[in-house]
Amino acid sequence: MIASGDSETRLWHLRYGHLNINELKLLSRKEMVFGLPKLDDLGFCKSCVYGKQSQKPFPIGKGWRASKCLDLIHADLCGPMDTKSLGGSRFFC
Repeated sequence: MIASGDSETRLWHLRYGHLNINELKLLSRKEMVFGLPKLDDLGFCKSCVYGKQSQKPFPIGKGWRASKCLDLIHADLCGPMDTKSLGGSRFFC
């Protein structure tokens, strides 16, 4: 059983996909959700912090540009596969 207080607030925060505490309190105040209790402050949610992090952009001007055909090739390599091909290969492009 979930204890009351902070852990119950955290449970509702998780149930609603990490909805922020102000919006959860709005749902409670306007009685928009059946069974939603009075909520306390949420505190720190590590998952919310990770979800708001963004990837840094690629550095500008540090890339290498091909000057002639087939100078630079981007390809996906898959493998090693458990089963070898008829030719004995375990990787493919």
